[in-house]
Amino acid sequence: MKNKFFISVMMLAFCFNLQSVVAQEVAADKAEASKGDPKKDELIKTYAWTKPHFENTATPVLAIKQMQSAEGHEFVLIESEDSKTLYDTSGKQYCADHAQLDCVDFYKLSPSDLTWKRS
Repeated sequence: MKNKFFISVMMLAFCFNLQSVVAQEVAADKAEASKGDPKKDELIKTYAWTKPHFENTATPVLAIKQMQSAEGHEFVLIESEDSKTLYDTSGKQYCADHAQLDCVDFYKLSPSDLTWKRS
């Protein structure tokens, strides 16, 4: 009987501790977002899959832009020093620029107000 009580108390303590850790992580995420760049935060909120692109140090991103076609289709353009890649809104690569192709011109896309540029 003592063992069951002890196990119950330990499980309860674990649950309270876990809940405290989760609350601390949520508070840290909110604090990071509040001190960050509003356009970056909005892009990450709208397109969660862009977050690793902001954190990529191997190939730093110069700009991330929400683009729109004349028909109203939305895309995300990610620019680095040596490439421009167009993604659909779910994060699937849609088009990559090369010597004979500029994706933005080819698809006649226009940038929206949701644009982030590295400062």
